[in-house]
Amino acid sequence: NTDPGQCFASGVSLGTPVASDNCGVTGITNDAPPQFPMGMTVVTWTATDTSGNSATCSQHVTVIDAEPPSITCPANIVVSADPSGCNKSNVTYAVTASDNCAVAALVSTPPSGSTFGEGSTVVSCVTRDTSGNTNTCSFTVTVQAPPIITFQPTNQTRNANAPVTFSVEAAGTQPLSYQWRSNGTNLVDDLRIGGSATATLRISDVLARDAGTYSVVVSNSFGSVTSTGAVLTVIGT
Repeated sequence: NTDPGQCFASGVSLGTPVASDNCGVTGITNDAPPQFPMGMTVVTWTATDTSGNSATCSQHVTVIDAEPPSITCPANIVVSADPSGCNKSNVTYAVTASDNCAVAALVSTPPSGSTFGEGSTVVSCVTRDTSGNTNTCSFTVTVQAPPIITFQPTNQTRNANAPVTFSVEAAGTQPLSYQWRSNGTNLVDDLRIGGSATATLRISDVLARDAGTYSVVVSNSFGSVTSTGAVLTVIGT
């Protein structure tokens, strides 16, 4: 194996060759380098006798890179959604990788620059070196979305003592809270009014004094938005 953090092997034990001669062997040498690079290196051994005759043989030394690359992910990312939306576009981040020999690939899913939806998304990152060793890391991208109203309450006309319902639809990071208002005053549930803190306001039997403009404030941890006003017209007394 390669030395830790290096793309070569040092201190390799080559063993001892055996040589013989009819008169006598005076020496055995080799051309081994002090450091063996990754891959195969041919070492040539030479034996010399007392008359200066020599013979050679070859030894293959193969160095393997078994050390995985290192990879570093950024800390978890928290961003606010794009205006008037629940997604965040072009979220960029940097993932780094290094290896004792060479990094062949570094892939993040989703990639940097992607659009992320509301909530938390796990970004998975993997790196591979030229020897096929791999390593991974991950982090999260959390998109925080203030509420937006996707369907506004509509004007209503009702006879006195008839029921009426106002509804709103909203999107954004959950949970969402609602507060209905009549002519700018917060409503509270009573015997006739229900749902003043929900997406649907109900009045069981409207009276002349209920006529006016109704709106709702939608809130979450990241902001609030007020709907357009819906006019309630009451016919009769």
